[in-house]
Amino acid sequence: MRLQDCLEALTPSERAALRTRRGIVLDPNKRIDEVEQTARALVAETDLRKSRFPNEVRSLLHRLANSHGVLVDGASDLGAQLLIDLGIAFRVRDTSRSAGRSGKRLAHNALVLPSAFLVQVAVADGDDARSLRALLGRAEHEIIGLMLQTVVGKPMAVTGPLALQEVWEILSKPGELEERIKALPAQEARLLDAIERAGSEVTTDELLALDQTPGLYRTASGIAVPKRGAPYMLQRRAMLYPVGVDRFVLPSEVSRIVGGARAQERAERRKHLLDTLSNDDHAPSRARFARDPSSVVAAALGMLRAWDVALRDDVAVPRASIRRIAERLGEREEAIALLVALARSCGFGRLVNPSSSVPSSLSRVSVSELASLVRNAYRRGGAWDETRAVAESLRAAGDTTSSAGALLRAMLFDALDDSVRDRWVPVDLLVRLVLEDPRAAGARRIHERARRERSGQYRESLEDALRSMLVESLPALGLADVGEDHSAIRYRARERAAGDLDAVPTLSRSTLEVPPSTPLHAMLAFADCAEPEHLRSDTGAVLFNVGVNAIARTRARGLSEADVVSRLEAMGLEGPYSGTLAELTSSVSETREVDAHSVSLVLRVDDDDLRGSLMADATLRRMLVDADAAPWLLVRPDADLTRLQARLQRFGVRANVIIPSKTQSEPPPAPESVRPPAVASGSRKGG
Repeated sequence: MRLQDCLEALTPSERAALRTRRGIVLDPNKRIDEVEQTARALVAETDLRKSRFPNEVRSLLHRLANSHGVLVDGASDLGAQLLIDLGIAFRVRDTSRSAGRSGKRLAHNALVLPSAFLVQVAVADGDDARSLRALLGRAEHEIIGLMLQTVVGKPMAVTGPLALQEVWEILSKPGELEERIKALPAQEARLLDAIERAGSEVTTDELLALDQTPGLYRTASGIAVPKRGAPYMLQRRAMLYPVGVDRFVLPSEVSRIVGGARAQERAERRKHLLDTLSNDDHAPSRARFARDPSSVVAAALGMLRAWDVALRDDVAVPRASIRRIAERLGEREEAIALLVALARSCGFGRLVNPSSSVPSSLSRVSVSELASLVRNAYRRGGAWDETRAVAESLRAAGDTTSSAGALLRAMLFDALDDSVRDRWVPVDLLVRLVLEDPRAAGARRIHERARRERSGQYRESLEDALRSMLVESLPALGLADVGEDHSAIRYRARERAAGDLDAVPTLSRSTLEVPPSTPLHAMLAFADCAEPEHLRSDTGAVLFNVGVNAIARTRARGLSEADVVSRLEAMGLEGPYSGTLAELTSSVSETREVDAHSVSLVLRVDDDDLRGSLMADATLRRMLVDADAAPWLLVRPDADLTRLQARLQRFGVRANVIIPSKTQSEPPPAPESVRPPAVASGSRKGG
């Protein structure tokens, strides 16, 4: 939605309150109305690319950007109120007065990010850095006005984000880009096709060589693109963007449309290569069959929460935790790292943190939906790049080099279409099929450039990256079966049906079986009480151990009986509870208390007469603790009381630390002053 449309949906009093909060003053001498003045002032005073919002606000902005500016139930998310108060995002209240760019009414309580701010949201690790939205936000200032005039078809008195808003609103309409690409002049269409064949990324020299027109001129930084001709017109049409000093790229949406026109060409080449499979059986003797990754992702996130491992947006999960999860679930370590990285790029890191509230937009996500979400994240963004030596983006921090990973992934999925679905195909044949794609030459050039810029950070060849995608990434995502010798794969998406949406967890002795229809946030909240142990491969259920260890874990977290019951009810379990669940709730409610006194030393007096004499003295009695009749436990003075309390909580004991008042006598400075030889030996005969 346009920013002006969002402001018009507000009442005049709400717009006035917004201007008061932002310090905006209307100019009565201007001919434009108060809505337009408010919109221009908001954009002039807001730059999301340089903002320093809290983590929850940045995460919300990224989820808004990935959902095209409209987030269902997003108005109740943590951080949404700050954006609403600043006039950056808007809450949908009256569905009859608000509509998206497609003309459909928006859901009640949805959160809308206007297009003027949508194009400013920075690209996260899991986003597509070459998407049209991301590249519009990086457009050069001198081209924005010409881009607005060319795309909209008329001059407008707006600049900056408001101009980019108008461009985005037109190009993001369904079918708009296809029609504009079909209507391109012959020279521009030929250049666009040549750039897409070259991998959708070219240098300035390569761009001008593909254009094959004279008029080159040099500047202090090198060869520049003339302000005329096909390359410049493609920039004005928002179909070609300069990135960095010496690089031009096509938006992913444009590349898909231009490359889709050669679908028949790829189909014929694929048919020719796959004809050799008609009479041969390439099924391996032993294979590893893919399975729906939803329960694996849910169990991995649950273990991270149970182990108090934070899932942050800027720090990778420790390898030790990844290895531990892989051993527990019987999965490969790289497969777990891939799924956790994709889950983080989907925004599930907030659900792993016990201190964070559950965003309303994520409260409806069930465990069974995780497979489609992580697969979309894999195809969309750069959270995982097999062309790198270390595939996870966060473990390659600081590497901003453009890689061939996204292009290679697109070529692979173009090769894996319905013609090879449900058939065992040799891996070598698929690798050859992808590398014979016309875009492969451009991918090799991009990969070699990345290897030169970051020596040792990228794989030796694209073939190695392709094999990693085929035999590691696709099986982990549940998209392919693979032979044990990695010689053949079978492309087939393993997706488990959601099953009974009203299914509730079932208890068998000390094991609680949580079905895939359970909301993800509810299952992760229960990980505060119990730890996921393993999975049911046939149903996709996650199994929790609710035995003695769960009681100790719940006590260590300081959870009350009400906390445990609320977590069980969130998963659909209603009381009264029986078996180990009843024991879990009742044991947590039984809180015992002890008093902890600090001591500096212990006097050992074996002589009863001497002990009685010492305790009879009033002065000594104020300095000593009589442990003869009371069940005292004397603690070492160098003991960590915090750790002691945490350990006692595992036994259901709460320690009340009692600090002696300053009016009491201080202990002696050294043991020698109160340790006569007879007392130190522990006995004195004869009184």
